[in-house]
Amino acid sequence: MKNSVFILSFDRDSISDIRSLHNGVTKNALVKNWFHYIKSSYIIVANTNNADILSKSLDAALNGIRYILLEVNISNCNGFLPQKAWDWIERIINKSEGGLTFDSLLGASLFKLAIIIKKSTSFKIGKTGLPPEERRNQPDYKDVYPNITSLFSNKNRDLVSLAESEIINNVINDPKCDNKKDGRKSLNDNMSESDNYCVYVVWR
Repeated sequence: MKNSVFILSFDRDSISDIRSLHNGVTKNALVKNWFHYIKSSYIIVANTNNADILSKSLDAALNGIRYILLEVNISNCNGFLPQKAWDWIERIINKSEGGLTFDSLLGASLFKLAIIIKKSTSFKIGKTGLPPEERRNQPDYKDVYPNITSLFSNKNRDLVSLAESEIINNVINDPKCDNKKDGRKSLNDNMSESDNYCVYVVWR
């Protein structure tokens, strides 16, 4: 599988804390590798091929500044850069990586959810740092939903928050869905510290 490569170009003059932006981009859970030889842009190797998902994950780092995020064909490029920049590009062009992408894990989660929705009368999506059964036994669920199933799990809380938001977006208009339908998602909600986080569905 070839890497998905994006260019992030932004209005540097509107940034008051460039170090915060840099850390937010380079430490993002979906960013596998990055290039920053031009001050107002990054080339990003991402664990998703979806610009919308990557943009959502970078939202806090970009903090309302003007930017554009474009998928690029890095094998067809030219310019004036130091040799080490061209060496980096050459490595990325020739690199194929196995493993699961965020997109494929999200797809598997949605497939699992579709099966549950068919046999449920109602359901609700959430996220937690607790073991799923312990979360279902909390007062807000224990007398309402007899079942809980983990849909997506990861050690990175930001990825789990992003997955929860995407999963809710996909099912929010289903008549069986008990999540709020006012468009608000819990992308930035806090979860208790944990070694593993998960997106779950409770259902009946």
